[in-house]
Amino acid sequence: VVELDKQIEMQNRSSECLELQNTELQKVNKELDQFVYSISHDLRAPLTSVMGLVELSKLEKDPEQVKHYHEMMERSLTKLDIFIKDILNFSRNARLDIEAAAIDLSELLTDVFSQHEYAHSGQLIEKTVDLELPFPVYSDKRRLKVILNNLISNSIKYSDPAKGMSYIHLSAKSTDQDILFKITDNGIGIDESRVVRIFDMFYRATEFSKGSGLGLYIVKETIETLGGSISVESTLNKGTTFYFTIPNLASTVMSSEELLEAKLV
Repeated sequence: VVELDKQIEMQNRSSECLELQNTELQKVNKELDQFVYSISHDLRAPLTSVMGLVELSKLEKDPEQVKHYHEMMERSLTKLDIFIKDILNFSRNARLDIEAAAIDLSELLTDVFSQHEYAHSGQLIEKTVDLELPFPVYSDKRRLKVILNNLISNSIKYSDPAKGMSYIHLSAKSTDQDILFKITDNGIGIDESRVVRIFDMFYRATEFSKGSGLGLYIVKETIETLGGSISVESTLNKGTTFYFTIPNLASTVMSSEELLEAKLV
């Protein structure tokens, strides 16, 4: 009887494992279908646009009109460049191992904000940072930069020009176990009916969307790869707040004594 119970338990575990694998395979297949469709559209559309504008430029005599065509080409190529970068980030997150290293969060944030200094309205937005880091921050720097870059870029892209002053406020707190982030803006916000889908692959939550539809999907996948979680609160025309937590990997590279000493310092 005992042996039979063991066999039944093993079969149940095997069935659960197969069910999990099947669910994961269905998810991968669905994402692959979406991925192939989007690549065929989002890669070809800007290229087709540029090729058409090149032909028009060849026939145009007016320098001002030629300049206008060149500006349109630049916008199409920029969109293509963003899409390719998103694909690379998606691929790297899936392939590369996590590399825990000490991170100067203040320096990393300065670097991320500086990348967007001259982006659309970037220089017109008040940016504030509040760091409470009693414990040293250890994580995968490349992945953390991808996460912060996407979220801050979104806050800038979807700022509300109708408001007198736009802002982005970022706060972070470290414990011996986790690093907690909060990013708040007073941008255009997201309609309540669409918030639930913003982390889906290729989903665009607004007709004003300027991205590939991959950014927030990559953010969620990257955070989950690190063993963390993300949530969002948003009100249309008022603003958006993202909360995310990732493990502080300090304990994987530092002893308890070193962690306590680092905190005391």
